[in-house]
Amino acid sequence: MVSGAGQIDHMSDPPIDVPANLRDSAPIDANSTSKAALARAPTGHLACLGGLRGTAAMLVVITHCCGGLLRTPEMGWWLYQTPLRLITAPSGAVQIFFVLSGWVLAASLSRTSLGTGIVPYLVRRVLRIQPPYMFGLLLAWGLSFFYVAPEAATGLNGWLRSFLPVHLEPSVLLRELLVPGVAGEQLPVGWSLFVEIVFSFWMPLMWLVTKRLHWVLLFPLLAYAYTGAEEFLTLNWSFDFVFGLVLFAERERLARWVNVLPGVLQIALVLLGLALFAAPTNLYKTPPEILRVAIGCAICLVAVLYIPWVRRIFETRPLIKLGQISYSLYLVHFPILLLVAPHVTGATTPWRNLLAVLVTVVPLSLLASELGYRLVERPSIQWGRWCSQRLNLRYFPSSPGSS
Repeated sequence: MVSGAGQIDHMSDPPIDVPANLRDSAPIDANSTSKAALARAPTGHLACLGGLRGTAAMLVVITHCCGGLLRTPEMGWWLYQTPLRLITAPSGAVQIFFVLSGWVLAASLSRTSLGTGIVPYLVRRVLRIQPPYMFGLLLAWGLSFFYVAPEAATGLNGWLRSFLPVHLEPSVLLRELLVPGVAGEQLPVGWSLFVEIVFSFWMPLMWLVTKRLHWVLLFPLLAYAYTGAEEFLTLNWSFDFVFGLVLFAERERLARWVNVLPGVLQIALVLLGLALFAAPTNLYKTPPEILRVAIGCAICLVAVLYIPWVRRIFETRPLIKLGQISYSLYLVHFPILLLVAPHVTGATTPWRNLLAVLVTVVPLSLLASELGYRLVERPSIQWGRWCSQRLNLRYFPSSPGSS
């Protein structure tokens, strides 16, 4: 269940994601559903992207609930060898956060001066990620006082039990609060946040190359990622961010292409994207597997943006609400799972244990993520915007975004 450079994955990412995709972009008319409107919108938070983000976050929660319990071979077959895998262990549930980040950050940078606007952009990005991460880590650390001993968690498998003994010393905790990460496995999902921070700093250069020259010149970065070089494994996830950036840069052309596809080919495109999104991978994804899943995530994003019936699904109010709290949900669900699962998995059948975990962990995680969003995440977003505006007004009065 850990993938890549020691990352937790169910699947995968699980990257666990969840993902901290920003809603950096200025709002546009979320009710506009025409392909032309989407193609013309160079920036903006589209409602369907929020719905996609929320769906991915919930898939991560379900994946960890399913992946952390003891199960029979028959149960494993149903969960991982049938179409249920799309819900219980999709390999792209965290990677799609990275693809979304590539798209959204490209949108943000498209209206930012690549000279004077970079510092305000980075301030917004860091404040978007760091305070909620600190909240998630402190929550995990606080709850770890109440975790049961691994030998008492008889309904959990070895992977999930391995996190129960983790409890950081206060001095180590203070150090781990400084930079997002797994924090000594206190917050296993934090690995994806480190990836997000790294690519937040890379994205201005990547966008500059795309804007001034052409995105094809980013291929050497992808070639390096494909080699799986040990020096900097974080770059293995370049496929996701580059694909998101390219989808934004080519959005008008993509909208035209998808628009002329007959309905049957649009359905085939959706099915292909879902197949690649959910396809099994090794526990530690290889670069070819990361590439394959990234292609599936990119296809899914194209479908959500430009196929009307798909977009309408992700513009429903419950999914948009879920997208609003998705980052907090991604952060808080794992420590809640560790706290609750050992106490509700005493049934004689693994299916009953799974049901008990889902009906307790999911509502508790939703409640905690709503509190996290209101108390930490939303204020940090507002703080980031305020700091960015102050920087623009004081040091870069003529840069975009200063108004």
